[in-house]
Amino acid sequence: METNSNIQKLKQQLSEIDFYKQFPMMIPFIGDYYISTNHRRMLLVGESFYLPKSSTIHLDAKAWYQASENQLKTVDGEKGKKEDEKEWINCDGLLKCDWNSKGHKIYQELNTWIGKTRLLFKSRPIDEIAFTNFFVRPAIKGKSIKDYKKVDKEIDKEKANEIFKCVLNVLQPNVVIFVSKFAYECVDKTIVKNNKDMVVDYVVHPCSTCWHCNNAARGKIDFLILLEKHFVI
Repeated sequence: METNSNIQKLKQQLSEIDFYKQFPMMIPFIGDYYISTNHRRMLLVGESFYLPKSSTIHLDAKAWYQASENQLKTVDGEKGKKEDEKEWINCDGLLKCDWNSKGHKIYQELNTWIGKTRLLFKSRPIDEIAFTNFFVRPAIKGKSIKDYKKVDKEIDKEKANEIFKCVLNVLQPNVVIFVSKFAYECVDKTIVKNNKDMVVDYVVHPCSTCWHCNNAARGKIDFLILLEKHFVI
């Protein structure tokens, strides 16, 4: 299929970005039908991945950005369960799995609301888009990048913008919607200004209280409006 061939080319180009040479599992998810005549190219951007509570590799920013995927390991999880750190940051795997875990609620919500548009999707609604997280250092489980110390957050913000710019250059999306207000506030706005034909907007995190209120600003209803206006042809 020609579309799949094009998608593979995009994935190959993403794999050549320096950070993704260190952590190939974190390469953005690209749905099989990201390139389609039914809709524009859309990239959804979350906040961050996270690792199990007992993980330590991500706790220091400088150490994380010098690390690599082969340093990830199996750690102690909750209730005596062993957790594979790689699975927690596998972007492709997270978007393609069955979403049974509580931590997968974000993908369920995005898939559901993309499916509520006029879009004629071929498989799952989420297979029509691309997805990545803005920050590339995982947060501590149950917390946010906001909770890291200021000096580390500045490093995270700089790295995130550097890599995000590279991702945009490869994927060339027409529409970018941040599904995290915090991530949207941290993006370098010159990146947006330099891509004048690209629609960039945000909604709140799909697991937040505001997302679920029908009358809440920047919740699921606004997400649907953005999709109908800018994504679906």
